[in-house]
Amino acid sequence: MLAATAVCALSVQGTAQAAEGPDVTATVQVLGGPYLLGQTVPLQLTVTNIGNAEATEVRAHYETVSGSHLSINSADWDGLQPPWGQPSTLTLAAGASRTFTLKGVFYQYAGDSKFNVRVGSKNDANPWNDAAPAQIGVVEPTRTGTLSGVVWGDANGNGTLDAGEGLAGAKIIASRGGGNRETTTGADGRYAFTELERAMWGVGLYGLPGGWVVRYSSDMHAVDGSGSTSDLRHQAVRPLTDQLSSSLRFTTTEHVDNGPIGVEFTLTNTGTTDLTGIKAGCNRSGEGPHVRLDLGELDYNGSGATVPAGQSRVFGYTGTVSPDASSYGFTNVNCDFGADELLAEGFPKVADYVKVGNRRTDTNGSIFVDTNGDGWMNDGERLTGVPFSLKDPKTGAIVGTAAGEAPDGRAYFRDIPAGRYDVVADGYRVVSQWQVVARDCTDWCQNGWTIQVVPA
Repeated sequence: MLAATAVCALSVQGTAQAAEGPDVTATVQVLGGPYLLGQTVPLQLTVTNIGNAEATEVRAHYETVSGSHLSINSADWDGLQPPWGQPSTLTLAAGASRTFTLKGVFYQYAGDSKFNVRVGSKNDANPWNDAAPAQIGVVEPTRTGTLSGVVWGDANGNGTLDAGEGLAGAKIIASRGGGNRETTTGADGRYAFTELERAMWGVGLYGLPGGWVVRYSSDMHAVDGSGSTSDLRHQAVRPLTDQLSSSLRFTTTEHVDNGPIGVEFTLTNTGTTDLTGIKAGCNRSGEGPHVRLDLGELDYNGSGATVPAGQSRVFGYTGTVSPDASSYGFTNVNCDFGADELLAEGFPKVADYVKVGNRRTDTNGSIFVDTNGDGWMNDGERLTGVPFSLKDPKTGAIVGTAAGEAPDGRAYFRDIPAGRYDVVADGYRVVSQWQVVARDCTDWCQNGWTIQVVPA
């Protein structure tokens, strides 16, 4: 079993041979270990100026001597500037010391790691004593690990896992840098992965039955072969949509780039308890011509709104149309509403758009059938000679029909209104969950889109 706390320390210091002027040296402490691939490795680096003058622009960097390479990101030097990027602003007075906690990670295994941490300064009088050697034990990723657990919903609200509360059919993905493993929960809500590499693994849960949701977590689990990850518990909760619903309407009809637009949200609490701290998460992707809104009480960084039990509340705003909306042919609002950000999957959502401008454009794309079932479009899967159309989802109007041409299966739609469209093809059903966005190509053009279909 791996050490869970710092039980030992390896401390090595560069040879302290002071010179006239500033002279920085280093001491490195490696706490605990050995470490798994993907596990955070803390290092304590103490930098001392043993010279008789102030050291300026103090920096440090890492170099592998042998074995596994320890990666330390620029942000994980605890304020000590590595020798790339912006100039260092750190100074160290004569005789002064400062300790930094660095964080590294091993991603690939090549045995125990031997390395140096080197420090220096712009005016270092003696650069030959600036290296501190160290060694860290690294766990070999043999396939002896187990990761298992249960996904359950607290149907009776007693806070414990009872018979019949396991959630069957949920997709479980175990992941780490070296690859993923996938399974589904059984009738009792349990899952198991065996013969995993000893390393840090994440667990993702998807497609829970009955609308249940789980709190988002980026936690990694130490699969070290000891059995400590053989009974994980993942408690699901009911989605907020069981109690809160949302709707959206636009209260203005004419819209231009950078012009005003009226937006109204209605939140309805059908439950028996008040909902507090409700905030709006809008335009989470950060892409496209989203309406700019000052959300006031619903602002993501505010305290949130209260929606009383059994009541509806209306939130009205005057927003601003995106400055480049006419090149897209529309401006849109896409928001969700809730209080616990880690449960956003179960939040009620709204999404709609209105037309902006009358610009026209060309676009091209293709439809494909995923014949090998790998979830990607591969060579030979695009359909050629099969006509398909772009349909305005609001009016139902067909703005263009074309067929994929050899050799790459692209279909070309010329001189159509800029906007967003559904793909329709006789004899096929669309699988992709997104629409085609045809943007005016005088600014920028999203060409080469692909839409997955299956025979109807």
